[in-house]
Amino acid sequence: MAEELYYSSRGQDGVWERPEHLSGGIVGVETADLIEIERFSPALPEVSALSGRDLTGPLVLLVLLPGERARVQAVRRGNSSLTRLGVPLELHHPER
Repeated sequence: MAEELYYSSRGQDGVWERPEHLSGGIVGVETADLIEIERFSPALPEVSALSGRDLTGPLVLLVLLPGERARVQAVRRGNSSLTRLGVPLELHHPER
């Protein structure tokens, strides 16, 4: 397992640009049935958008743009209810 991530994009001419390093790290949590992601906009930090994502495997990649903040919570389904697991994980991408 690696802790270094890079990204690159391909131009219209088909040539890949020089890869850029992505900062961050690997954080382990007990995976449940889904995760809730609450994103906070850098322009309006008091406004958030909440979404849920079903887990299809043991790895989730969340990308934040500069200035973005997110709160991630593991959730387990049980009959007709949802149970939040542990403490929400607070993530923040600093401004450059």
